[in-house]
Amino acid sequence: MMKAAKSFKITLLALAMGAMTMPHLWANSPLVLTKNGVECDLGTLGKFTLGIPALDGRGTHLHPISESVKTDGKTLTAKFGHPFEGVGMTMKLLDGNKVEYTYTALPKDLHVVMSGVNVPVDVLVPGLTVTFDSAPPITIPGQPGNDNTKANIAQANAQKFEIKWPTGESLTVTSPSVCWHAIQDARVWGFKYISVVQVTPVTRTPPGSETSTFMMTFVFAVPSATVAPAVPSKTSSP
Repeated sequence: MMKAAKSFKITLLALAMGAMTMPHLWANSPLVLTKNGVECDLGTLGKFTLGIPALDGRGTHLHPISESVKTDGKTLTAKFGHPFEGVGMTMKLLDGNKVEYTYTALPKDLHVVMSGVNVPVDVLVPGLTVTFDSAPPITIPGQPGNDNTKANIAQANAQKFEIKWPTGESLTVTSPSVCWHAIQDARVWGFKYISVVQVTPVTRTPPGSETSTFMMTFVFAVPSATVAPAVPSKTSSP
């Protein structure tokens, strides 16, 4: 007798908000699926990628097998290797700026997935901040530290984080429950970005089942209704 497929789904809703400019921003969706995950092109602010969530468990932080990742910009498929052989994933870009994640054949001992948003160095302007929930904003250093001890800028348990520019633009990511977050300065390791890492619990519904469904919300806010819609950037993300 065949066993039912073990799966859970994650649905991401990206909302482009800006008073009277909202219809234009909705009409020009900044989302696309790449081999790195969900990419949001915010024009002159750069490109931001929510990485493909890694499986975190059994003593490892496992990304998909790179050769298995296939995408046409609207659908992405991937497979995972040892010690999570058999786990597969499909991502779909849906109407209304939604991205649905479906994992199959998940083992019962998998409790969290990990992803992150990368902020390229070319938009790390003075005054850029990251805020967790209602805590005081954390200012991102203009220059990286000179050793690994400077890589971890901050950590927090929160349901929401906001990346905000001094000119008023912001990108907010909200989860359905409290997640563990870390701001990491990847410039210390030679990369050209800082990361906001998010560890999301896999909440099975109902408890004890093999299925979990939850939604995350992405909001790009502009400072006023007179700001023009984002224009696709000509530069590639790091």
